[in-house]
Amino acid sequence: MKKLSVLVSTGNLGDNIIEKSSFYQGLKHDIDYLAADAGTADAGPTFLGADMPHNPIKWEEHDIELLLVESRRRNIPMIIGSCSTTGTDRAVDLYAEEEALFSLPFSLAIALREGDVGLHHFSPANLRDESLIKLAKKVHISLDKEMDSNYPLHRGAILQIILNDGKSFEKQTQLPKGEPELPLTDDELYGKVNRVTSPFYQDVFSKRLWQIVVNSNIDQVQYAEIIELFKEGTNENESFD
Repeated sequence: MKKLSVLVSTGNLGDNIIEKSSFYQGLKHDIDYLAADAGTADAGPTFLGADMPHNPIKWEEHDIELLLVESRRRNIPMIIGSCSTTGTDRAVDLYAEEEALFSLPFSLAIALREGDVGLHHFSPANLRDESLIKLAKKVHISLDKEMDSNYPLHRGAILQIILNDGKSFEKQTQLPKGEPELPLTDDELYGKVNRVTSPFYQDVFSKRLWQIVVNSNIDQVQYAEIIELFKEGTNENESFD
């Protein structure tokens, strides 16, 4: 009989934040898959009846990121039966964004459709988009032994697209964009800054932040200027609400 080794989360996908030292100790063994199942009656009837998380959501986001990173790093499955101690699909669905962020097939599906992929693409609408989900299921990930043997000197990937008519296209890169050896251009970097800040601040905010951090003399930039800018941006947003 084949032995099956499972490492189960005892962290806040259960009832407390994962203790990293214990978690990494467990990962020293030959683990077949990671799992979490945290539906419980111990929290009492109120949380179960109201379908409410028993603990802060941020705790669980911390833990699920830790688990997903390690499952991807080891190329082993991560199975979530339930979480938030309520044991319903709604609780598990709360973490669809985190799961998608660590899903290469889903990220590639977005890139193929949009021509780019960033945090702003992992919206609730995209996470429920059936066409993206269908496209992601067509993506197959495999290890290239030659490229892997050159890690960490080469940290890129080979992308091959095969169309329905049999035609195929292939592109290879040795380094991902944004690495020190392949930095973003100023326009690309500013675009990322603007996309990250635009949901929370007015358009002028990213321009002023760029002026202070990038276009100013680094020896003359004061942290107080940046803090004041964030305060002003927050006050401006509140005045528009």
